[in-house]
Amino acid sequence: MSTDVKVVGKKSLAKGVTMQVVENQEGITFKRIVSNRQNSINPRLKKSLKAQSTSSAIALSEGFEGYDGTDTWQPEGWATESKGTPIESDHIEAWKVSTALSYSPEPIDSYYETILFSTSEKEEWLISPQVTLTEHPMLYYHAYVSPLFLFNLNNVDWDAYEFTSKEPAANLQILIKAEGDAEWTVIKDYYEENKDYTLEELYGMEPSNLEKFSIDLSAWASKKAQIAFRYFGTDGNTMMVDNVTLSEPSLEAKYSYPLGTLFYGMSKDWSAMTLSLPMLPVGEELYWYNTSEDYDVDCEWQYHDWATNDIATTNTTDLAATYYPDYTSEFTCRNNTYDSPKLTISKEGAAPGEFSRYSYFQAGGRAEWKISGDIKVFGMLPFDINTEGFDIAVADNDMKPAIPIYGYSEDVDAFWTNYTFQGQEEEGEGVKLTGIFNYYYTMAQPLVISEAWIPAKGQIGENALFTLDIIPLDDEGVMLDPIATATCKGSDMTMEEGGSQNFYTIPFKFNTPVVMSQDVCFSYIIRLSGFNDPENVTYFAPYQSSQDHPDGYALGWIEKMITMNGETRSSLSPMAYYSGYQTFAINLDAAYPWLDAEKNEVNIDATGMAEVALGSYYDGAELTATQADGSALPEWLNATISGRYNNAKVEFTASADKAATCDVKIAGPGVSQIITVNTGSSSLNSIANDEAEVVNVFNVSGQQISGDLPAGLYIVRDSNGKVSKKIVK
Repeated sequence: MSTDVKVVGKKSLAKGVTMQVVENQEGITFKRIVSNRQNSINPRLKKSLKAQSTSSAIALSEGFEGYDGTDTWQPEGWATESKGTPIESDHIEAWKVSTALSYSPEPIDSYYETILFSTSEKEEWLISPQVTLTEHPMLYYHAYVSPLFLFNLNNVDWDAYEFTSKEPAANLQILIKAEGDAEWTVIKDYYEENKDYTLEELYGMEPSNLEKFSIDLSAWASKKAQIAFRYFGTDGNTMMVDNVTLSEPSLEAKYSYPLGTLFYGMSKDWSAMTLSLPMLPVGEELYWYNTSEDYDVDCEWQYHDWATNDIATTNTTDLAATYYPDYTSEFTCRNNTYDSPKLTISKEGAAPGEFSRYSYFQAGGRAEWKISGDIKVFGMLPFDINTEGFDIAVADNDMKPAIPIYGYSEDVDAFWTNYTFQGQEEEGEGVKLTGIFNYYYTMAQPLVISEAWIPAKGQIGENALFTLDIIPLDDEGVMLDPIATATCKGSDMTMEEGGSQNFYTIPFKFNTPVVMSQDVCFSYIIRLSGFNDPENVTYFAPYQSSQDHPDGYALGWIEKMITMNGETRSSLSPMAYYSGYQTFAINLDAAYPWLDAEKNEVNIDATGMAEVALGSYYDGAELTATQADGSALPEWLNATISGRYNNAKVEFTASADKAATCDVKIAGPGVSQIITVNTGSSSLNSIANDEAEVVNVFNVSGQQISGDLPAGLYIVRDSNGKVSKKIVK
């Protein structure tokens, strides 16, 4: 991560907020906001990752790779046009081809078109040659546009972090002009598309590199036409355009796994599965979101239907499916795996696009696998270690050890101070890295976390004390108070010698299992701190994913204390701003549990006993029986729980010789069932059938049932396609 730029201008906007103008080696200038006020966390920072469309019918394709190094060079047929008052400047004010250096985002290949911001009013056009469009034309291009700097930032109350009024600064429009047209037609306006966002939202939307866009041009099919990029206004920010393509639709099917998906991670002894295996809960409707960028397409999903245990198809835009435990074998009880969905999109005039991500996923349970007769626990990560890699992030440091930019060494704070102030900090100003954390979405069903561990390289003393917090976020992405905290001393870390830096596993165990679900919060973070400790830590470099998140989510973040203008405050920022859309390797020893009861009401007969079959992730010894309010069972009633999976059961015995009733709660971490126990004279209430016709009925073992149903718990699929649980009494 290079910081070889210089600050050529800065302006204090409010206490703790400064605008900088930085210039790289090629003279390209950019604006950025430096703030110690940022305290909200937004994982959605960009609309898409880099991707290049291809098509067999291409009218125009230009990546500006023929650049000859001169300021006025443009590809054959391309033109620039300056409108308005000429500007006297040391820089080229028109669109020019350049390569990226230092602070600027990288082009798709080596070069891109660049337009510099100016404090003077200007209007600069970049115009393509005229070409004959195809029968189903699409415009594809990549661009770097800072949403925040589309607005006049003089109209901001920086103390309140709010606009006082919204006015455009410098804007980018995309236009088209067909042969014979007198005027250009605007087909995309960046200011108009972003004008309804708040300042906080715009700040969180700043891209770290070029984004891919597509525009449907079917209204100009088969016509001769030109495309133009119009930059106009005052004092916005530098923008880039690359890979401009006019072609038939190049359908690229793509989907994202359900929000909150976790993956098999790395064990405490640094082993990992070679199979990519996402982890999802059971008993919850899950959504695979179609993120294809093409419009007006037909969609077909092929997916593993739990109810039929076969591949099914649906033509919905997104895929919704629910999965339940499979008790067919020891393996399926533990590793309830299903084929990953496949999405196919099609459209007239284009070749279909197909997409599938990962081969399988596991529904319910823990990230554990039976290997050579032993159960191996791998932990859960918010990224796939097989496709997104595993590494540490460092910066060169002359002849000294490389700087672990997301950890600690004697040079880390100086690195971040220089990055933030570009060597122009005032006396008393500085930056201290205090924490790293990952962002997590919750599911409707609970995730139960008991332990966590982090792989790292370094030199850590026995008296070091690291802290791991689980912190819910409010609706604005602001951290609330921790709901769970665990610590680990250096003496409790496992270490293997590794030359100049050792290999560590840093374990954390929570006092009680931590239950996270949408009943608790929509999202949360898990934060590691305590490593910035010069007395006990010489070097600490946490492992992380090395490739961008496939859906462009910013899940890995850092926490810094920034001192500026006489004030020290915490500032939160994503790794995406520095090294990419990556995530820290915080492994969770966690599980998606479940608990079902064959009956929710039972009579103890004359023998004084009754039994209810359970379907349980936990072994009976891990479950408790209390009254519904959590108090002890009455003296006349006892409950004994035993077994696991479909062999679990609860046995009730009673000593009462008269009618009595007790609502018994059978519970384990994150799960519970209420069973009403009656002794003496009591009756059972039946559950009315739905109006929809029943199509399939399955028992809790996943076996299809027909004919008369004995009392018990069943999974029913009706003619409306709904899958639900039913109790038959």
